[in-house]
Amino acid sequence: MNSKSLKPVVAQPGRPLYLTVKEHVKEAIDSGVFRVGEQMPSTKLLSERLEVSLVTAHRALQELVDSGVLHRAQGKGTFIQDRYLDRTRRQTTYRIGILLDHGLSLENDYYATILDGIRHASHSMGVELLLMREADDTRRECAAFIALDALGETATQFASRLTRRQPLLTVGAPAAVHGGASVRVDTRDLAWRALDHLRGLGHERIAYLGGSDKIASEADRWAGYQEACAEFGMAIDPAICVHAVSGGSAEKDTAAIARVLTGARKPTALLASGFRMALNAYAAASSAGLRVPDDLSVVGIGDPLGAANLAPPLTVVREPLSAMGQAAITILCDRLEHPESELGSRQFTSELVARRSSAGLKR
Repeated sequence: MNSKSLKPVVAQPGRPLYLTVKEHVKEAIDSGVFRVGEQMPSTKLLSERLEVSLVTAHRALQELVDSGVLHRAQGKGTFIQDRYLDRTRRQTTYRIGILLDHGLSLENDYYATILDGIRHASHSMGVELLLMREADDTRRECAAFIALDALGETATQFASRLTRRQPLLTVGAPAAVHGGASVRVDTRDLAWRALDHLRGLGHERIAYLGGSDKIASEADRWAGYQEACAEFGMAIDPAICVHAVSGGSAEKDTAAIARVLTGARKPTALLASGFRMALNAYAAASSAGLRVPDDLSVVGIGDPLGAANLAPPLTVVREPLSAMGQAAITILCDRLEHPESELGSRQFTSELVARRSSAGLKR
C-alpha cells in the first residue's frame, strides 16, 4: 500500500475533521494511490500519516464504508469496493428521484445533512438526483426513489404509481409502504441513550418535547421515547409531554413549554426531539426564571454546528445523518445492479455527546 503518499490533513474551520479526512482519502483512491484488491492502511497508520486522532481516522473510514467506497472483510482488513471504481468510470448514470413530503423544509439541518450525504454518495457513484414532490410524474426516467421522511397517504399514493422495477427506499423514518425498506436511526436506542444519561444524573421526571406526529421522523422518535421509558420502568406523564405543531409559532411553543416547566408536576430534565425544540426549551426556561442546567437539564436530538455554541453548550444525541444518506444511495445502486436481489434496510445507532446543558439533580 502506498500510504506514504498521504500528507497531513489541515483542519477546515467550521467543518468536522473526519469529513476532511474522508475526502482526503477518497481523493487518494480516485487518483490511483490505492488499487482495487489492495488493503487500505490500518486506522493507526492512517492516523499517523494524516496526523489526526485514531477516533477521527476510524470515523472517516467508516464514512467511506457507508458510502460504498470501501468494504471491510472480517479478519482481513479494509479494501476498495470493486463496484465503486466501476461506477466512477462508466458513462451511463442512474437517475434517482428524491421524494419530498408536503411541508418539509430543506433549511432544516436534519434534512440538509441527510441530503448532503446523498449528494456526496451520488457524486461518487455516478448518480443523477431529481428533487420531486408527491404530485410529480413518476415516469421521468428515474430508476429508483428515495422517500425523505415520508409518512401516510403521501408515500402510499406515490408508491402506487411506481413500476415493479422502480424501488422505493425511505430515509429517516420507517418504511413508507408495507413490506418496504428504510435507512434510519434506531429511535429506541436514541431515546435510551438520552434517558440513561439523565437517569445517571439522578433525574426521574424527564419531559419530552417533540414536533408534529404528522412528520414521520417525529412520530418515530416519540415511539422510541415510549419504548425507552417502558424499558426503564418509567411511567409517561402526558402533563410533561409537549408536541409542538411543525411550522407553528415559536412564541406559542415556548409558552406551552414554560407552562409545563412551572406546573405542579414540573420536570427536572427535558429531552427535545430536535434542535429547534431545544432552542424553544432554552427560551421557555429563561421566561420561567429557570437556569439550564441548574434548574433544568436539557438534552437535544441532533448535533448541528450551533449546538456546541449555545449558552450553555447543548448535550446531544448525535445521529449519523450524512452516513444514512450515503447508505441509501449505496443500497439503491446495489439493487439496480442486481434487480433480483431484495431491497435491504439498514438501521444506524447514535452517540451521546455530553456538554454542559445536563448536570446532576440538586436535591
